[in-house]
Amino acid sequence: MASATAAAAAGAKHYAVLGGGISGLSTAWYLSRLVPKAKITLVEKQARLGGWVHTQMQNGQLFELGPRTLRPVGDAGRATLEMVHRLGLEKKVLTTAKTSPAAINRYIYSNNQLHHLPTSPFDLLNPFKSTSPLLRGLLLALLREPFIKPSTLPDESIHAFVSRRFSPAMADNLVSAVLHGIYAGNAKELSVRSAMPILWEAERKHGSVGRGLMAPPPRMPATAGAASAEPVDRAADEFVRRVQASASIYSFKDGMQTLTEALHRDLEGMGNVELLRGEVRQIRLGGGCETPEITFSDTQLPPLKADHIISALPASTLTNVLPAPSHTALSSLLAAIPTVDVVTANLAFRGGPAARVLGGVTGFGYLIPLTEPTGILGTVFDSCAMPEQDDTTGATTRVTVMMGGHRFRKYFGDVEQADLGVLGDKAVEAVRSHLGVKAEVVERNVALHRACIPQYTVGHHQRLTEMHEGLAGGKLSLTGASYFGVGVNDCVKNARELARKIAKGENVTGLEKAAE
Repeated sequence: MASATAAAAAGAKHYAVLGGGISGLSTAWYLSRLVPKAKITLVEKQARLGGWVHTQMQNGQLFELGPRTLRPVGDAGRATLEMVHRLGLEKKVLTTAKTSPAAINRYIYSNNQLHHLPTSPFDLLNPFKSTSPLLRGLLLALLREPFIKPSTLPDESIHAFVSRRFSPAMADNLVSAVLHGIYAGNAKELSVRSAMPILWEAERKHGSVGRGLMAPPPRMPATAGAASAEPVDRAADEFVRRVQASASIYSFKDGMQTLTEALHRDLEGMGNVELLRGEVRQIRLGGGCETPEITFSDTQLPPLKADHIISALPASTLTNVLPAPSHTALSSLLAAIPTVDVVTANLAFRGGPAARVLGGVTGFGYLIPLTEPTGILGTVFDSCAMPEQDDTTGATTRVTVMMGGHRFRKYFGDVEQADLGVLGDKAVEAVRSHLGVKAEVVERNVALHRACIPQYTVGHHQRLTEMHEGLAGGKLSLTGASYFGVGVNDCVKNARELARKIAKGENVTGLEKAAE
């Protein structure tokens, strides 16, 4: 609980939150509750808030252009579920049971066929589940892993880590596909320390990934819950417990945008929150006691002064609005966080149920590994994962094809010259080829998401450490997908942690975890 003195000091301030995506909305929402006496200005240039969370209804078809479902597990999953409860969205939640085909059946497409992924190491002992050539040698690699000597490298690529501890085949065929689904990124470039920290920490703390994953979770200190200025909500606890116990994934009847729209509405009803529409041109942090100032591309908007600025902008955007030469070092570090461009092709095929349209396949979808020469990253079976979101007639089957990422230029050329019609045709061709789908496409929506997913390449952790040291004691904090997790849950959890520290009167950068 924040002390009275610290809370009063924090409450008297004016905070400017830059960016109205899930991170900016969450930060402003938490601050409005934890520091009710503060003035909070949320700055966003787009007419629609929510960032990459974007649901579109098209002739009765619900299409998710960005994130489509959430996982309820862990502290990050709990943070979002608590938010869902406090926004009064429980009755709008749709869950997919842990026992459903969408939870159990996940595939990798390789060598012109789908390969069912094992749901546990024990599946490898089942002759009916271990016949895939992608799984050959995997059981032996898992058994050998605890005896591999730990590395002393400060960081390495996920591909190198998995090859070293398990096998190159596992890195090529399995892990690279999973990373296509999360980061649309290259396993040979992404940092194991930052992009898959659970593997890194298991080796560092236990000498083995297997031993680390099986180890009991560390005991939380008795004072762990005291960091929050929020009262205990037993109803929220019960809601979280119920969803985490039964659901593999969840969404909302009207799509993921339900969450961001609810945050927007709630903020509009808060007396201490102001929404300002404008594109940031420059951030002037000043020195000494000088108040930070934000100027806008629209010269009709007067400069905005605030005691503290919280940037939820992508690192690639923030680097361009920091003034040189005073912030050249920080700008360079931010610019070293690359991004990838992703195309989502939402397709609705005539007919149902989904299993019949998709050639008898049921499940969440499939991903494609590095070993396949294609720009297709994977396909989600939306009508299997969230059948309640299908049109009321049940006469269509929805899927989403993900394309591009780190392979965009190689297979689709210059992103500036991208033809969405051609890309949509390639998506349809892929689904027909991979699944044997013959049904007619009755609706489709193809969207190009420019610079949408940050890439935590090798050395990312060290760069964050240097950023933290450069920002320490200053008037700028960072949050968002560019730093500690690209998922919605990660963004919500990191926004909550930042707001809690501010409510305690701490001077925070948002990057404290990099210094731990």
